[in-house]
Amino acid sequence: MFVSPSICDDGRSLWSIVLDCLISLAACSWNAVHPNIPGTDEGQWTILSRRLGIMALVVLAPELLLIWALQQFTSAGMAAKAFNEWRATSRMGHEFEGWNRTHGFFAEMGGFQLYVNGDSYGPLTVKELTCYIDQGLVGIPIIKEADILDRSKNDGFNKAFVVSQLVWFVFQFIVRVVYHLPQTLLEVETLGLVALSFVTWGLWWKKPKDVFTPCRVDWTSRAHPGELELGTETGHDSLWHVFYALASAARLTDRKIVPSSAVEAHRVPTLYSGCVGHRIVYEKQERVSIFLLAGSAVWFGAVHLFSLSYPFASAYYYWTWLLCTAVIIAMPMGIFFLAFLWCLRDLITPRRSHWQSLRVMVRFNSVVYILIRVAYVVLIILTFRSLPSDVYHVVCWTTPIPHLFS
Repeated sequence: MFVSPSICDDGRSLWSIVLDCLISLAACSWNAVHPNIPGTDEGQWTILSRRLGIMALVVLAPELLLIWALQQFTSAGMAAKAFNEWRATSRMGHEFEGWNRTHGFFAEMGGFQLYVNGDSYGPLTVKELTCYIDQGLVGIPIIKEADILDRSKNDGFNKAFVVSQLVWFVFQFIVRVVYHLPQTLLEVETLGLVALSFVTWGLWWKKPKDVFTPCRVDWTSRAHPGELELGTETGHDSLWHVFYALASAARLTDRKIVPSSAVEAHRVPTLYSGCVGHRIVYEKQERVSIFLLAGSAVWFGAVHLFSLSYPFASAYYYWTWLLCTAVIIAMPMGIFFLAFLWCLRDLITPRRSHWQSLRVMVRFNSVVYILIRVAYVVLIILTFRSLPSDVYHVVCWTTPIPHLFS
């Protein structure tokens, strides 16, 4: 049993609550995002704006970012496995060191750039890279894991600052729950985003961060290399292509999107998650990944249940929040069920009507999800008009702990 705490009145302000949430969101989204390698001629503003767009996904659709990280995690392992299998069977393979997941991440994020006559031509997939090496068409330096990590900008001080801020946020949240002090809906939403960011961070732990320079692969033949897999446009830039990541992660589609902007910049697409051809066959690892994805998404929705004890201004706000939370929890479970059934597609004959039904369901879920996220934001803003006085109270013994903006 906990001793009755000494509560400090007005221990925090509305400004400190909002600022603490914003700092935590900025810290987790900036550090959780490990973008792919940009184009060789792209400017700093283009690179920054793309990163800010990905950070917006962390806040607006954190599950989508988790799916992207999950795709890359699986694809990086398969890329390393494919390279090592080639290395064991090819007469040229003995010249190279074995790959691990870091090498796989580097390759799948556009780490090997083909140069023809001194000009950037486009990123190479692992299949293209090994094929060109076998044919003696390219010259490539032997790249070690230390060389890749040396290009990464993920320093220890940055990690320590982020972890300390996020640990403090989660710690004070738990203390308030234990001592029955209400949280704002903004803090509940932030906790869910922080929790998913930690999962994403774990999946990308071995992925190099903020790498701007790929490994140069020089074309040594007089013949033209032809079209590369990632150098041919297969789709136009549109918001809808963002949601195809959801379907491909659940293995509901094998469609690959290479927009014109990526082709022109000679880079992999922004949300590229690995060569689709390497990930068609279901394996045990992929099924475990689907469990992880569904569990994490359900956890994000379940975090919102902490707010059910919040003194809403009206029953309408309460039931709206409860309905949104129930749908957020149920949606990933439904998608997981479909993905699990699709694992058994070798036992059935897929029909065109099956594909159409799956696409309609993905589109419907996307629209519903957007509406729910908008409803959450509206409810959070509305509750700030009349916050209960207990929101500003703090447990006195936590105030001497060093922290920011609380």
